[in-house]
Amino acid sequence: MRILAFFLAMPLLAAGVSGELLQRGGEKQLVEVKTQLRRQTAKGGAAGAAAEAVATRLELLRGPAHYGLAGGAAVLVLFALVPGRRRIKVPKGKKKDEAPVAAEPGKAKKAATVAADEGVAPTGKESKRHQKQAAEILEKEGPEAAAEYLLGRNMKDEAADLLIRAEHYQRAAEVRHDQNRFDEAAELYKKVGKEEQAGAIFAQIGRHEEAAQCYFAAGKFSVAGEMFERAENFREAGKCYQKIGFHRHAAQAFLKGGAEAQAAESLIEAFNEEGGTAGAKSDQKAKEMRGIARKAGEILVKLERFEEAENLFVRAEAFGPAAKVAFQTGNYKRASDLFLRVRRGDLAAKALERLGDETGAARLMGEFLRDKGEDAEAVEYLVKAGEHAAAGDLYRKLARFGEAGEAYARATDYPAAAEAFRAAAQLEPAADAYAQCAKFAEAATCYGQVGKKDKQAEMLEKAGSVFEAGKIFAELGESDAAIRLLQQIASDDSRYGEACSILGRMFQNKGMHSLSVKKFEEAAGSDSVTRQNVEAFYELARAHERQGDNAGAAEIYERILSFDYHYKDVAACLERSKAAAQKKGGDSAPPLTTPTQTPPLAQTQKRYEIVRELGRGGMGVVYLARDSVWSARSPTRCCRKACAGIRTR
Repeated sequence: MRILAFFLAMPLLAAGVSGELLQRGGEKQLVEVKTQLRRQTAKGGAAGAAAEAVATRLELLRGPAHYGLAGGAAVLVLFALVPGRRRIKVPKGKKKDEAPVAAEPGKAKKAATVAADEGVAPTGKESKRHQKQAAEILEKEGPEAAAEYLLGRNMKDEAADLLIRAEHYQRAAEVRHDQNRFDEAAELYKKVGKEEQAGAIFAQIGRHEEAAQCYFAAGKFSVAGEMFERAENFREAGKCYQKIGFHRHAAQAFLKGGAEAQAAESLIEAFNEEGGTAGAKSDQKAKEMRGIARKAGEILVKLERFEEAENLFVRAEAFGPAAKVAFQTGNYKRASDLFLRVRRGDLAAKALERLGDETGAARLMGEFLRDKGEDAEAVEYLVKAGEHAAAGDLYRKLARFGEAGEAYARATDYPAAAEAFRAAAQLEPAADAYAQCAKFAEAATCYGQVGKKDKQAEMLEKAGSVFEAGKIFAELGESDAAIRLLQQIASDDSRYGEACSILGRMFQNKGMHSLSVKKFEEAAGSDSVTRQNVEAFYELARAHERQGDNAGAAEIYERILSFDYHYKDVAACLERSKAAAQKKGGDSAPPLTTPTQTPPLAQTQKRYEIVRELGRGGMGVVYLARDSVWSARSPTRCCRKACAGIRTR
């Protein structure tokens, strides 16, 4: 038995020492340990249950239980090490209480000792004797010594009563605890202010409410919260957790107790103390913070504290719930803005509809549908909203180019409108759009394709194509416009001759024959007829004919015939001119020459009166002369072609 007692004493002693260490460790270290255990508990499962059990046992070890464990270990050690007394054998057929009582002095004491060793309280005369002896010790040494005497005789009730009467409540509590009369022990501990030990005992016997109150009085709020939770007094549990900053645990407890306002406050405190989403160092932490804020916000909404809920949602970047709160409270503009932050344009549109902003609602709805890829539906809303540029983009995407052009035109995006109209083969609107964006060459092309020659010429002029514009004006009979433009063609331009020919016809139509002849002469250029200027020579000859200069016309017709005998009706024109010349002047007309012939100087001088010398060069001398034949007919005119013959080698 001693060996067994020794081995049993060792774990009890270790537990008692551990309890004392925990007692000296302080609240802070215990809270840290319990916090870790609580996190493990939150994970659930077997690990969570084990962690909860360990946490509870840690608390119990910190109470007076460890004193009992250490005391029990000490008793077992003493039992194992100190030799025991010999027991008095009771004869067969006798009861224990009939055991012979020794008549000699000291025999009763030995019998009492045997009874104490056997754990049996003495009765009858023996009990009275011990009480009398304890009374004597009380007078001499005090209540503690008397109580210890009684305890040594296994008279625990008497010892405890004596200690209580003497107001030695702590020792009385220990005695009651050894008697397993825990409730009395706890009450006695409370009387001496040992609230923590009392709480541990109440917890041990399942009186969690009293245990919680004791721990609360001892300032052990974490354990008090647990005890209140076990007693299902969740509101008080939440208050305990609040005191030590366990805001999440407090919120859970308050929610279980129906204290929603306090739960919301605890969640907000947790959100603020842990830095919120702005202070989160990871996505997981930010998500966790948003969850806390959302839960608190939902409670605030339920409590109709809408403004606080909305602000909390915004701080947590939970814009969707914030938008719903704003919508619920009639703040539709803010609701619309918040819905847009979560890309819910449809809900934002509904908010604007409540404000009466139909245009804004249509715009948001159109953009929402467009982003979803529902282009056909989106474009109708965009048109309604006046978002013509965006509508044009969608129409073009849908290959509805005509409608795209109209939308772009309304948006004054004329380049895009022109391209869209052109893709739709609507050339006149395309030309108008090109004109609006100063793309005059493209506008001219489109106007030309639809037969709008006047518009084409106008666009060509604005594009700087004055020759082409003048030519079209000439075709349209717009003489003034044609003359104005074609006179801008420089003499070194390759189209100068053609421009002069057109000008010659324009002057001819206006009855300005001299200018007509001059321009035809400029168109003809040199004396030699070429494929490029043969038309100009032909027109020049016709001009001479119209002026009545049949001889000059005949001369030019002959030069054309020498180049191309079959050119147009030149042969008939030559015969007509000769006949007309002979009818008017007979032999006075100068002989016609071919382009390769030059009239003799003497013959030329008979007809022409030299006025002055104009210049000299490697090719000869040029004189200004008066034609005696033509001067008689028209004294103020001088035929440039006739004067050309006055040239000396």
